[in-house]
Amino acid sequence: MPPLIVAFAALAALDIAGVAAGLPPLEWIAKPLLAPVLAVHLWRRTGTRHVPVLAGLGLATAGDVALMLPGPVAFGGGIAFFLGAQLCWTAAFLRAGALRYLRPRRLLCAVHLAVWVAAVAAIAPALGP
Repeated sequence: MPPLIVAFAALAALDIAGVAAGLPPLEWIAKPLLAPVLAVHLWRRTGTRHVPVLAGLGLATAGDVALMLPGPVAFGGGIAFFLGAQLCWTAAFLRAGALRYLRPRRLLCAVHLAVWVAAVAAIAPALGP
């Protein structure tokens, strides 16, 4: 297994352990490093062929950090960074021919969307104001 993937797994475990144990310093150490480790791994393997994915990982890092800060401005910034990341990744999928793959699988897409809507509806009441 590539060393950076091992590092990613270790950081993910550290982040989860920090959240589960209520130890924010562990989360502060691990969470901001997750996306950069993946970005370095991708860059080493493919160079600059996947710029939208690399940009999305950069925005995801900024979103992770922003969401760890207190207050509504940080929360809004975090959501905006993650929106940017999603747009980058969508662009990458479109560039790679995702529509050509998905068009003949409309039923599968509809089922996926229905499951997503049901999951959001199920957790929405617990999210608070």
